[in-house]
Amino acid sequence: MQNDFAQNTFSIPFTSSTSLTLTTLPFECSLQNTPNLKSFFQWIAIKARIQQLWVDLLVFEAYSTPIGFAVQLVCQKYPNISALCSLQIQDGLLTANLTCPSAIVEALAIDFVAQPDEHFLGFGERFNRIDQRGQEIDLYVVNGASGGLAYKPVPFYMSSAGYGLRLLTSIRTKVRLACYDEPGIVSIRTES
Repeated sequence: MQNDFAQNTFSIPFTSSTSLTLTTLPFECSLQNTPNLKSFFQWIAIKARIQQLWVDLLVFEAYSTPIGFAVQLVCQKYPNISALCSLQIQDGLLTANLTCPSAIVEALAIDFVAQPDEHFLGFGERFNRIDQRGQEIDLYVVNGASGGLAYKPVPFYMSSAGYGLRLLTSIRTKVRLACYDEPGIVSIRTES
């Protein structure tokens, strides 16, 4: 498969002072303050883990809908791998749905930009600290009063950048919040 994908940019209003913008090459979905176009939320990658290696999924096709965007993604290394992502704005909330029907995909990941001074609060009962920056959170129910796990995990966090994120999934998920090896990235990873 050749890398002859075209760059397209779509934008729709999110609130009266904020817009949702999707750029296809490279992939970026951001919430921007309309007056100064400064992004306070940037989603920069969608990845699949295949044979224990992470590979980027690229936008093959994207189009706008009345309430958001629909994106078809493909993998250059494995041409038979594809995924669908829909982004919708309803009732002041942005909802993203990511699906990948391939049996060889072991996990999916979505990556956001973490600002140098950004802090993260949430995930339910935690025994380590309030600000979870630098932590990898395992959203899986276990008897975890020790060892950094939790028996009351909540798949929700708030960022000091001005957004909150809730995960609607029953699949085991790990959230990496600007960890030492990727200090500029928040990565949400789900098992298949």
